[in-house]
Amino acid sequence: MPRILHQFLPTLTALLIKLYVTIVVITSKKIMRIDTDVDSMLQRRNPVIMFFWHNRIMLIPYFTKHYKSDAAAVVSTHGDGEYVTKFLQLHKLKTLRGSSRTGAMQAAKNIIHSLHTGTSIAVTPDGPKGPRYTINSNAQKIAAKLNVPVLLCCYSTSRSVIVRSWDRFIIPLPFSTIIFEITTPIILKDGEAGETKLLQERMVKQADLLDQELGLRIE
Repeated sequence: MPRILHQFLPTLTALLIKLYVTIVVITSKKIMRIDTDVDSMLQRRNPVIMFFWHNRIMLIPYFTKHYKSDAAAVVSTHGDGEYVTKFLQLHKLKTLRGSSRTGAMQAAKNIIHSLHTGTSIAVTPDGPKGPRYTINSNAQKIAAKLNVPVLLCCYSTSRSVIVRSWDRFIIPLPFSTIIFEITTPIILKDGEAGETKLLQERMVKQADLLDQELGLRIE
């Protein structure tokens, strides 16, 4: 691949994905299920940590754009992370590079600094390589230490393509019904194993119930 093409490939790919997502959002019926406390909290731009499963990151910008929140997403240092970074930057979202596998210490420092400056954080706790629907991040510990509310953010769609990747990545199709849901704010005490397990179970249940409602099957 020519060097110039390789250099601009992430940006070009991100532009195409943004165009596709815009078409999906415009043509689909959108149902927002947002707790009233969350609604007022996000409108006031109070910093929170938003948890998304890795297979449901395609519409993250819609969550943050809907509330005009100042947010940053934690993106893996893995090669594919560059494509995600470009995509999020096109939506005017900040990005913090790092994951539970590489750059964890620096990512934690960046998350803490961002929260202290009033920036909300979006994380995929089962990324970058799984296991699917398993929390392996330290974001919940940071939330507990700083007393920052955790929001479980999820969406499901009536029409989609499921990619045969480790996370069974969901690509919403145009002319779908999409349900967006954000839970009641959760305040963690310590973010250790017990709380992490309960948080994981709540996230799995949230995704399963939305999928059942719209008939989405992920094998």
